[in-house]
Amino acid sequence: FDVLEAGCGSLSYVKVPGGPRVTGIDISEKQLARNETLSRRILGDLQTHPLAEGQFDCTICWDVLEHLPHPEQALENMLRAAKPEGLLIVSVPNRNSIKGLLTRLTPHAFHVWVYRNIFKDKDAGKQDRAPFKTYLKPGISPSQLHKFAKQHGLDERLTMLYTCPMAKEGPAHAPGLFALSRAFIGPLKFLSFGRYDGNLTDILVVWRKPQPDAFARTSASTSRAASGMLVPGPKMAATPAFFKNA
Repeated sequence: FDVLEAGCGSLSYVKVPGGPRVTGIDISEKQLARNETLSRRILGDLQTHPLAEGQFDCTICWDVLEHLPHPEQALENMLRAAKPEGLLIVSVPNRNSIKGLLTRLTPHAFHVWVYRNIFKDKDAGKQDRAPFKTYLKPGISPSQLHKFAKQHGLDERLTMLYTCPMAKEGPAHAPGLFALSRAFIGPLKFLSFGRYDGNLTDILVVWRKPQPDAFARTSASTSRAASGMLVPGPKMAATPAFFKNA
């Protein structure tokens, strides 16, 4: 069982049972050297490194895509490297959350300050350690992830918005600062017509790659529906509620 840790860093967030062969790819040589769970290491850019096609049974990409200027390229690369019926597990910050908004509006130096002074990580930002520069491009918003899955015929096994551990732990480290931020959540959510959420800070998706012939059949059916030859049923027309404002 072959697993790809995409943007693996120095540790793994998802434990796969059964003793899999784990390949890690990261742009940082120092991070790769610290990761003791890997069977194989690839020093390369997830957006451009030519991963072998159809190689992995499961790909895990956890808190990585927000740090890439071209996350869609990384998604295409991971999908190409997945075996037919292979799983892709992707977690990113919810761009349409208060956390996502603040991350986009504040400079990287402030993120480093937060890690060092609020979360008491004195090595933050040193020796290729987090926090890393963050882009949070529109291509990884909830709606765009859903669109990517549909365009590539992926089976969306799970889509879940959740509160990340750091957001839960934050008030204990800096109660005043987090109380102040919470005071803005209600008005901002109201003024944005529910677009920005204060609690659901991250999104997790689990996709299964289809067999090539299955995707071809799905694409053909979609084309006929678009041309009026087939009336779409409720499932084809339905969109998860939280995607509508994303």
